[in-house]
Amino acid sequence: MSLSIYNLALYFYYFAIVCYSMFNKKAKLWIYGRKQTQYLVDTYGLNEFKGAILCHASSLGEFEQLRPLIERIKTSHPQEKIIVSFFSPSGFEVRKNYELADKVLYLPFDQKKQIQSFLAQLLPKVIIIVRYEFWINTITTAKQLNIPIFLIAASFRKEQIFFRFYGSIFKKLLLCYQQIFVVQSNNIELLQQIGISTVTFAPDTRIDRVVSIAVQQKEIPLITLFLENTECSIVAGSTWDSDLAVILPYIHLYPNKKYIIAPHHIDEKSLIEIESKLTIPNIRYSKLSDNFTKGTNVLIIDNFGMLASLYSYGKFAYIGGGFGSSVHNALEAVVYKKPVFFGPHYKKAIECINLIELQAAYCVLTSSSLSTKIALLESSEIAYNEVSHRAYHYIETNKGGSEIIYKYILPFLA
Repeated sequence: MSLSIYNLALYFYYFAIVCYSMFNKKAKLWIYGRKQTQYLVDTYGLNEFKGAILCHASSLGEFEQLRPLIERIKTSHPQEKIIVSFFSPSGFEVRKNYELADKVLYLPFDQKKQIQSFLAQLLPKVIIIVRYEFWINTITTAKQLNIPIFLIAASFRKEQIFFRFYGSIFKKLLLCYQQIFVVQSNNIELLQQIGISTVTFAPDTRIDRVVSIAVQQKEIPLITLFLENTECSIVAGSTWDSDLAVILPYIHLYPNKKYIIAPHHIDEKSLIEIESKLTIPNIRYSKLSDNFTKGTNVLIIDNFGMLASLYSYGKFAYIGGGFGSSVHNALEAVVYKKPVFFGPHYKKAIECINLIELQAAYCVLTSSSLSTKIALLESSEIAYNEVSHRAYHYIETNKGGSEIIYKYILPFLA
């Protein structure tokens, strides 16, 4: 692929989103957010943020990989300014008021003129990019301006464009990074085969994040009220319709147990749909304090931000997304020593691959397979404890990724 083809593809990509924004709220936010960033650059400039550390994440999940590193930097260097940028509205809308950031904004679209104006004004002392954000004009412009760029939480596979004969432009892009941090040690050799040597293994920084959340875990009074001194059987997080097709038959089979469901989408339509599919008493978290009655066995979470703490209440955890593009964050549950279940599409989630190999998590295709595995673990306390121990051992042996990355970035800080 040539740069001219890439830039032409960007033009059509942007045009498609503009058209889609006439019918889609998320696309409309995507367009509006970038206009706001450009307005800031053109009208007020970025002088007050000049020399900041620019931390870029595609969306909310990637932000969680940035967060422990930002906290580590701020702990030792509180004077450093932090700019957090997003590609997707789903990240920006949730974290636009992030307390450790001096500014949260959308990264300008990867058109050369816009990016050059943005980076020339900001002149960040360091750029930290998470995982899969390989924007050619952004990265090459930063390199031309001698801005050190770090790629964190990266994961590479042989079938990716970097390793194809037509992917030379993306292979050259990897040479622009000061350092690449991979979450799989075998990626080091893979990248060395194409001449990329600035590669270091650093465990997923989300592990540091979930450990921090678990350490600070406090009782949630309304959850205690709902559980009525009983144990929650399953906490199902980030669920989609296809996940509910697995979970709900189990819930209906054992209606006297307690369950917590935290759907991926919490819009009114999605919440009503879940309620309509449940045949046993249920209640939303927002209505719990005023309307709770004994015998209500399913709690539906209708807010963002609680899920990571909720997993501590379940005997088992089900992680959604495994029947879609990929399983969501299983680490949030594993840190609490829980056997974890998820759907078949987990190959993009390195932690899920590792947990399966360690026999610390289970892939389930149907409600029947979920029931069988839960019954097996409930019938043997020894088996349950062994799985839980293996899950937590994975967390304990993979802490510290943030510190590894921080030490590489430290020489560039004030």
